[in-house]
This record gives sequence, structure tokens and C-alpha cells, in this order.
Amino acid sequence: MSSKSTRNLDGQHSTLTLGSNASSTLNAQINRLSAVYGSPEQERINYLEGRLVELMKQLEDEKTKTERLSAALDERDDQLSECRTELIQAYETSMQTRADMLVLLQKLQRHDTSKETQEADTSED
Repeated sequence: MSSKSTRNLDGQHSTLTLGSNASSTLNAQINRLSAVYGSPEQERINYLEGRLVELMKQLEDEKTKTERLSAALDERDDQLSECRTELIQAYETSMQTRADMLVLLQKLQRHDTSKETQEADTSED
């Protein structure tokens, strides 16, 4: 413990005891801080801060997962578009083939009809 002699405004000397005053002030501050940091409100704040950090990490994980799923979905969408295009082309080719076959059948029928007509004309003569 240290003492210090000082002169006040009246010119009188007074002795301060620094050790005990500082210690009691420090203890009072520590007790106040402990009461604040140990209070249910502060415990709730600490819990909520921890929960917020946890939820932010989960959100970041979900965003990453969503980005991966979105990329996979885009890839599947591209594949689906390609498949649709190929299917449409296959239908068009099939329809064209059927149209060509119909034209050939009509030509064949006309040819057969004209051949029968020629044969009938030849047999009548």
C-alpha cells in the first residue's frame, strides 16, 4: 500500500491511500461487469450471436448446394432441349418419308392403272 502526501487548495496536506481505494474501485467494476456478462440477458445475447453464426454458415452451405443443383438443372434443361429438337427432327423426317412413300404409291397406282388401261385397249383390238 502506498501513501502520497498532497497539498489541497487550503494549503493543508492530506494523505491518500492509493492501494485500498484502487482495489475497491476495481473490485466494484469487476462485480458490475460480472453481473452484466453473467446476466440472463447477456447469456441470451451470447446464445443468439452463436445461433446467428450457425445459421449464417447453414445458409452459405445451402447457397452452395443450390448453386450446384441449379447448375445440374441447367444441364438437364439443355439435354431436354436437345432431345426435343432431335425428336422434332425425327418426326419431320418421318413425316417427309411418309409423304414420299405416298407420292410413290400414287405414282405406282397411276402406272398400274395406265398399264391396265393399255392392256385393256390391246385386248379389245
